[in-house]
Amino acid sequence: AILGFAREDGFRRAEATLEPADRFEGPHADELVRSAVAAVAAYAARNDAIAPGVAARLAEMRSPGVLADLIAAHADLPIAEKQRILETRDAGRRLEAVVRLISEPDAQAA
Repeated sequence: AILGFAREDGFRRAEATLEPADRFEGPHADELVRSAVAAVAAYAARNDAIAPGVAARLAEMRSPGVLADLIAAHADLPIAEKQRILETRDAGRRLEAVVRLISEPDAQAA
């Protein structure tokens, strides 16, 4: 969180604190990751937005937050949707949102 701004020697300085790491663990997280990996495989199979090598690397991911961010980065989604996903703090909701977007029938490369 940003605490404030200060001006020093002609430059602006921000004072901030780090937020706690995003923790989303347990059986629901594991199931969500498996579902996301399957959705990425299906998405990659129906269009070329995600290269096969990237899809294979995504299948190895186990962190819901990292997986969501990487899918959003590589999928052919509108910039506004990518930004909305990346602004979602909760890893589970972020992953659910990106899976929902790439699972839509019209989610194909332009």
